[in-house]
Amino acid sequence: MVEGYPGGAQDILGLPRKKAGVGLLQKALREEGLGGDLDRRPLTHDELDAVTIAWVGWSFRHGHGVLIGDPTEGLMLLPEAERTTGPKRLPPKVRSAERAGNPARRGDS
Repeated sequence: MVEGYPGGAQDILGLPRKKAGVGLLQKALREEGLGGDLDRRPLTHDELDAVTIAWVGWSFRHGHGVLIGDPTEGLMLLPEAERTTGPKRLPPKVRSAERAGNPARRGDS
């Protein structure tokens, strides 16, 4: 089993948390190249958390992310910050797909 932590992922990615305003979070996710219902209607805070974690999961499958924790108790999936300065963001979806051959790194806590 793998767990996700939307707030932690948003912090690592440099995205506003939902408490800063769901509109700000939705806009930031759209600016990262995500679409679908993000472009069609205002989403709830729970839906935005789900989008965040889905993106982190998708990115992990394409070589970007880290699993932390004890495998016997469960693992947490977090995005892997790639930049050393500025906002911490996952690569855009298209660039992540091009790097699909890179193995994901797994961390221990």
